[in-house]
Amino acid sequence: PEGTIVNVRHPGPISMSTTSSGFGVGFLASSVLMQMLATSEKWRKEIVAPGASHRNCRHSGVNQYGRYSPFINMAHGALDGNGAGISKDGVDSGGCYMSCPNVEWMELHYPLLYLFRRHASDSSGAGKFRGGAGVESAHMLHDAPERKLRGVAYGVASRRNSGHGIFGGYPGAPSLMVLLQKTTANEQIEKNQCPVDVAELGGQPKALGYCNFELGHDDVLYMRVASGGGYGDPLERDPQLVRNDVHNGLVSMQAARDIYGVVLEAVEG
Repeated sequence: PEGTIVNVRHPGPISMSTTSSGFGVGFLASSVLMQMLATSEKWRKEIVAPGASHRNCRHSGVNQYGRYSPFINMAHGALDGNGAGISKDGVDSGGCYMSCPNVEWMELHYPLLYLFRRHASDSSGAGKFRGGAGVESAHMLHDAPERKLRGVAYGVASRRNSGHGIFGGYPGAPSLMVLLQKTTANEQIEKNQCPVDVAELGGQPKALGYCNFELGHDDVLYMRVASGGGYGDPLERDPQLVRNDVHNGLVSMQAARDIYGVVLEAVEG
């Protein structure tokens, strides 16, 4: 119908269509189809908890080779967690139809230093079968001649922008982007310390919605992509699977107890 987000008419906005309203349309379509398939004995095993979207950013500025360089953070979106199915967990950092360069490639081509890139603990949607865990990362400037990069934060900025649970499953943790300004990251590196804990970076956190921003010399950009939604009641999950998730750092001992009802005294390293 005219005037809707799929058939915009003046003065309706159309910018960010593929990275905002486009995701909403895709989520609506997949949600409806998933519920239809769930009623079919033949096809119900094919359903997967749907995903909504994620956040991402683009940078631009002079790189370490003295050239102006605009680029996208390709890790995000490619490292989303996939939704759980009727008989299996979602795929951790399963991605969504795009390739992902490794950290070393990004650092070679752009004036960045990654403090970490890893699966985010307690991010996957809980369920009898849990969603796939998405990735969290933090990067800062390194060898940037102008000591700054410009950035554009985009994607679905609401708090309901991750994988949605189905049939009693929980949603995945929301995808987000936070600019930590004036951190102690450079000071820690100078002391040969590894600043891999966000809480120990200090600085002033600023959540980024749709906006332009600047990444300065002492700033750190923290990003968490979308995770998959869960399938079914978390209390029905096999306790051994919960234990394995805790062992692998995907689920905390507190979440194992509070959400899955599994109490663990200790997990071997």
